Amino acid sequence: MIRVCYTTVMCPIDLEFVKTFLHTYTIYGTPEKLLNELIQRFYVVQKPTMNIEEFNTRSHMIQIQVINVLQLWVNIPGEFKG
Repeated sequence: MIRVCYTTVMCPIDLEFVKTFLHTYTIYGTPEKLLNELIQRFYVVQKPTMNIEEFNTRSHMIQIQVINVLQLWVNIPGEFKG
């Protein structure tokens, strides 16, 4: 699900894109696959060419985006049943 990267980029989130993705992701994969990819995306790996300040800024922004996607996902009616 390469689209996970697009839903968690470092620029302002495209809310309509994310909502559309979350309503159609089952065409491409399972909830488990999406969750695993979001978890992987959350744990940003530092590139060798990136200094610590740049890494901290980048990773923090990506982590916030992942949390935003998770928040939108769990609030979709009927997506998660108790």
